[in-house]
Amino acid sequence: MVLAYTACLLINTTVHSFAYQHMLEHAVAPGVATGFISAAAFVAAVAAGLAGIAGQKVDARALTVVALVGSAFSSLALILPLGSAALGFFALTFGIGIGVSTVGTALLLRGWFGGRGALELYSVMTVVSTSAAIGPSIGGHLHDTMGSFVPNFAGQAMIGLAVALVVAFARRPVPRGVGNEPVMA
Repeated sequence: MVLAYTACLLINTTVHSFAYQHMLEHAVAPGVATGFISAAAFVAAVAAGLAGIAGQKVDARALTVVALVGSAFSSLALILPLGSAALGFFALTFGIGIGVSTVGTALLLRGWFGGRGALELYSVMTVVSTSAAIGPSIGGHLHDTMGSFVPNFAGQAMIGLAVALVVAFARRPVPRGVGNEPVMA
C-alpha cells in the first residue's frame, strides 16, 4: 500500500507541476487551463468525501485501484489532443485519483493491519512517499531534453496502471504469532 500511495503522490505532484504549462504549450488558453485544473481540485474534494462514505461499504482495495487508475488516466488524458473532452476527462480522472488515494490507502492499511499496526505503517507510508517528490525533477529533465511533457505523462500512466495491477492481485498479509504477540508477515 505504500507503493500505491507513493505512485498516486508521484502522479499528483508531477501533474500539478506541469499540467498548466503543458496545456499552454498545446494552445489551451490560460483561463481555460486554470478552469480545468480548478475543476480537478473540486472533483478531488467531492471524491474524497464520497470515498470516505463508500469506504464503509466498498472494499478498500477497490478504492485504491480506482485511485491509481484515475491517476493514470489523468496522465493519459494530457497526451490526447487537448480539446474540451480531453480536458474534462483529465479534470474528472485527476480529481478522482487525488481524492480517493489517501482514503483508499489509509482504509486498506487499517483493514489489513488493524488500527495500531495501520497507524505505524501510515507513518512509514508518508515518510517513504516523499520519494515521489523526485517526479517533477525527472519530468523537468525530460522536458528539457525531449522538448515535451508527453514522455513524462506516459511514464506516469504506466506506473499507475502497473501499481493498480499489483494492488488488485496483492494478498492480505497473514498474521503469525511470535511469542504471545501477533505479528503481520
